[in-house]
Amino acid sequence: MVEDFDPLVLTDDNFVIEPKFIDQNSGREARPTIIDSLQTVHPDSEQVKIVFVKGYRVQIGSFTNIEDANEIKRAAMLNFEDVNVYSIFEPPRYKIRVGDFERRRNAETFQDKAISLGFENAWIVPTVVEKKIKN
Repeated sequence: MVEDFDPLVLTDDNFVIEPKFIDQNSGREARPTIIDSLQTVHPDSEQVKIVFVKGYRVQIGSFTNIEDANEIKRAAMLNFEDVNVYSIFEPPRYKIRVGDFERRRNAETFQDKAISLGFENAWIVPTVVEKKIKN
């Protein structure tokens, strides 16, 4: 046991928590690679593969109060209809992040848009993002 370890000094730059996946055949945990994917049916009846790649999201808020976080999330969903809005709980904070950007410059462009729409605390976070590939 390390008694002088302080988890509050960790930042998103220090690590990435990869999502866990369960292999449907064996029931055991499986780690996806860039070629592993989930298959979903697109509303237009086209097959879409979702792969997980390193990328960026824009964080537009961080709150200790869930009501404040939900208010910003609703505002983001109304202002950014063309991108995904994520609510992430990392105790003790609720973080609202937007987008799935593979390239940092795309995240920077989106960050500028978010700031111009009143989300003045918007900043870029490196993370694992979803990439949709049509079959």
